[in-house]
Amino acid sequence: MNQKLEKSIRKLLDDASYLHYRWELYKQLFAYNSHRVDIINKTAPNIFVEFELLMIDYIVLEFSKLTDPAKSGKNKNLTLEFLVSEVSRIDGCEALSQKLRTILDEINRHASIFRKIRHKKVAHSDLVTLLGTANSLLPGILVEDVERLLSLVAEFMNEVESYFFDSETCYDEGMTSYSCDGRALVMYLQKALAYQQLEDDGLVEEMYWLKFGDIDS
Repeated sequence: MNQKLEKSIRKLLDDASYLHYRWELYKQLFAYNSHRVDIINKTAPNIFVEFELLMIDYIVLEFSKLTDPAKSGKNKNLTLEFLVSEVSRIDGCEALSQKLRTILDEINRHASIFRKIRHKKVAHSDLVTLLGTANSLLPGILVEDVERLLSLVAEFMNEVESYFFDSETCYDEGMTSYSCDGRALVMYLQKALAYQQLEDDGLVEEMYWLKFGDIDS
C-alpha cells in the first residue's frame, strides 16, 4: 500500500467516525425519547430547531459526499468508490475489492434518498422544491434510513481497516463522552426547569442564579 492510499483510507476512517459521532449526538437530543424533546421544547426550542436542521443537512451532505463518483470531470474525489477503484489496482486484493464492491452497491442503493435530497434541497436552491409544490415532494428521512446506511458504511470501512491495518473501529458505542454529550445537555436543561419550578414556588431565592455570573455583561 502506497502512502497516498494510506492517507486516503485514514481520512475516510476519520470521516466515518465523525459521521457516527455526530449522529449519536443527534439521537441523544432528538431521537431518543419524547421526554427529551419535551424538555427541549420547554427551554430553547428555536435554537434546537436550527441545530437539528443543520445536523440533518450535514448528514445528507456527508452521505452524498461518501457516495459521489471517484471522479468529477478531471478531479478525483475522496469517496468510497475511489477507494474501491484504488484497492482493485493492488495485486492480491481481488477478494477484498469484490467484497467492498458488494457492500458499496448496497450503500449506493440506500444512499439514493439522501443524494436526491442533496441535489434538490441542500446543495442547490431548486425553486420548485423550496416553494413546496405538491408534485415535487421529496422523500423524508427516517431514523431507520440513517441507521441502516451508517451500519453499511461501518461494515465497509471495517473491511478496509481490518485488511490494511489489522484493526477495527467500534462505531456503535462509546463515540461520545458521557459527561458532555447530548444526554448531559438535556440533563442540565431538566435541572434548569426544576430550578425554575423551585423559584416559582419560593423555595429558592429569586434570581439566585445571577450569583454565578451575568450572562449579558
